[in-house]
Amino acid sequence: MKSKRFWRFVNEAGDDNAELLLYGAIASQSWYDDDVTPRQFNDDLKECGGKNLTVRINSPGGDVFAAQAIYTMLKGYSGKKTMHIDGMCASAATIIACAGDNVEMPRNALYMIHNPASFLIGGYDEQGLAKLQKALASTKETILNVYEERCHKTTDELAQMMDDETWMTADQALENGFIDAIDEDYQVTASLNDNMLIVNNISCPCHMKNRAQLEKIINKGEKNMDDKTLASKLAALLGLNPQNANKDADESKRIAELKALKNGNVYTDAMIDRAISDGRTADDVAPYIEAAAGVQSPSDQALASVRTMIMEQMQSGSEQVTPVPKTGMPQDQTAVKKAQDIEDVVNAANRLRGAK
Repeated sequence: MKSKRFWRFVNEAGDDNAELLLYGAIASQSWYDDDVTPRQFNDDLKECGGKNLTVRINSPGGDVFAAQAIYTMLKGYSGKKTMHIDGMCASAATIIACAGDNVEMPRNALYMIHNPASFLIGGYDEQGLAKLQKALASTKETILNVYEERCHKTTDELAQMMDDETWMTADQALENGFIDAIDEDYQVTASLNDNMLIVNNISCPCHMKNRAQLEKIINKGEKNMDDKTLASKLAALLGLNPQNANKDADESKRIAELKALKNGNVYTDAMIDRAISDGRTADDVAPYIEAAAGVQSPSDQALASVRTMIMEQMQSGSEQVTPVPKTGMPQDQTAVKKAQDIEDVVNAANRLRGAK
């Protein structure tokens, strides 16, 4: 019977990177005595053609033979392999993770190693059980070989961790050498509901002997939510974009810094208003503001002199030396226009000094 694929490759033409998703249990059926499923996986892997490969893992484990086969194939793959734990990496899934050139784990993800186990159906005599015990011991030895190559621990230390069924936080996995870096941005949610462990929507029955340690890790992850994570969650709930909020804050700061340069000088204040509308900063216009600050606004006395000069000119004989009005313009309208011209000049002077 053909096994259902438990993996999915994302390999777009023209892209220098490919992805392998391992979500859920590894192998719905055993790979033992099965040469079809491993060959299918190997064919899919070859199609990646040596591209950089990101393997995303959220798995409670599964068939150790399948995990060992995938580990061997990935170790032989020519491209760079980055393992990213998208939630849980437990049991047989940890074998696959060890094939990576670089392994990344989010702060609140889960990592677990334990001894291999076998489910028995039917009757076994003493010899049959002894044979099974020997097979389990050999299987554990092969797993230890994988762990020892990646980690900085002795075989005895790793064997004890497997005996204890060790659950690890990202910090502990990093300290023990199972991972290389902690991903501070990727968010993982984990919960225990009765006998079901749910991590980023991947669930598995929870019959672990070290359940208390697992509960402690999950509860610690919930309590230690940092300000950055809390702010991100609040922004998501409110439908806000943190990047847009930062841009708004920067814009308010820019405008405030420009307005602080205003000093009542008509010329400098006009330059600052233009800088605000053009998206300039205080640093952009500071040299020009300093240069213009020494220019004095027209005084009231100067404006009065301008008005007096114009009025005297109109009352003198020189007012007769004027351009000939346009054809058809009445003489009384010409006088009105002159009066308006005087007002325009005065108003222009007022605008220069900032008067209203």
